Amino acid sequence: MRTLSTIPILLALFSCTGEPVEVEAPVRVENQALGIALAALGDGFELESNEGETLRLVRSAKLPSGRAWFEIGPPSEAGVNLVDAVNEQKELFESLPGGTFSGSRELQMSDGRSAYYSRGQFDEDGERVEEFRITSLHPAANRILRVYYRYPEADDSAERLNDILLLLSEIEALESDAESLQTTD
Repeated sequence: MRTLSTIPILLALFSCTGEPVEVEAPVRVENQALGIALAALGDGFELESNEGETLRLVRSAKLPSGRAWFEIGPPSEAGVNLVDAVNEQKELFESLPGGTFSGSRELQMSDGRSAYYSRGQFDEDGERVEEFRITSLHPAANRILRVYYRYPEADDSAERLNDILLLLSEIEALESDAESLQTTD
């Protein structure tokens, strides 16, 4: 008779659920000039600007502040050397006001491409900020794709790295622009 005694509990649970919860579909963001799409923006970032080669995101209002943006390098007929590209980051961080370089690491992306992240801190507008720079091969072209993520310096670097890695996993090539991204201007 144990099953009969659980029926009132189950009925109580079902009656307390209230209205059905609506789940919003993920937002897809495409940028033709960069030749990339973010398959799902997710609930951690919101679109700030998407015009020409400018694709900028800001953190959702309910989360700690931060902003992310994307850049592509020039096409390379000889191939892209990611190690050289990431090694430049040390000098770039240290050239900024109060700049310090915290290191770089290699990543393996979900689509098999290699990438590197670099992290550093510097002063910006009187505030101390931290920045992750992800350097990878563009998914459709022989050129560099960089993703930047800047936020107020705090003790949450590991969480912030997870944020940018999740965003990085959503990057897709826009196949229609693959050929135009390969040409040199």
